[in-house]
Amino acid sequence: MEPFVLLFILYFIFGQIGLTVSAFHGAASLLWIPSALGLGALILKGYRLWPAVACASFVLYVSSGLGIGTSVLLAACQTLEALACAYVLLHMVGFRTDLKRQRDNIGLTVVGCVGPALSATLATLLMLLVGTVPLESSLQFWVIWWAGSAISIIVLLPFLLKWLSKPRFSRTTGQYTELGLALVAVCVTALFVFWTSNTQAYYLCIPLTWVALRTGPRGMTAALALAAFVATIGTLFGLGPYGNETLLGLGIFFITTGALFLIFTSIVAERKDAGRELAGHVAELQQALSTIRSE
Repeated sequence: MEPFVLLFILYFIFGQIGLTVSAFHGAASLLWIPSALGLGALILKGYRLWPAVACASFVLYVSSGLGIGTSVLLAACQTLEALACAYVLLHMVGFRTDLKRQRDNIGLTVVGCVGPALSATLATLLMLLVGTVPLESSLQFWVIWWAGSAISIIVLLPFLLKWLSKPRFSRTTGQYTELGLALVAVCVTALFVFWTSNTQAYYLCIPLTWVALRTGPRGMTAALALAAFVATIGTLFGLGPYGNETLLGLGIFFITTGALFLIFTSIVAERKDAGRELAGHVAELQQALSTIRSE
């Protein structure tokens, strides 16, 4: 299937899910997976896919009951967000999808917060001008638009980039086993925290620390996406520490936790790479000394 068509379909389907589960004035949602899909597609496949984001956004907003003019402008906000974030990451950060460098994860975190803030501001002003959102609800609209996109970019996008981009990964049987056990621990902890009552969300940091220290960026991106999925389902059923609230509290938790652990994981990965590089230099030096002595 052509990337344009595939992106259009996925963007529209997950957008419909977001607006069905958590919609505010038919335009903003705290469950906004399309932000990760659109930005990920532009990073992996290039800017040529921006019309798919624009078209899917427009059809999505029209189908939610908004007017054609409003839908065009809101689609422009979504498209500009994806284009601006992709440009900053690729041309200013020098972004690499392996997520092993601190600058990549810090850049992704900053872009994931600032980009949605700008698009949320534009969308809020637009909705105020057309009268769809009253002034007293404008701040809530802004927060929901921002949080939905920020969660998507910081938590889901790293998973998509790491697992869909090349090079593919290879591990030993022991490493595969440890990765599997770590993800099971994350899932079990997430079920305990977000599918029960009277628990603390930060218990999740215990298995995430194991993942960060032992499995690298690939394991961390999978762990965060898995935990967010389990937590979202539990919260929607009214369970867990955020079950009596909206998804906003859960979203802020995962924005903070995701950013911190992605950066922490990159620090660990950089130190491991530096250690391997140093060991290589030491081996070369020892070989050179052995050659000199033999002569």
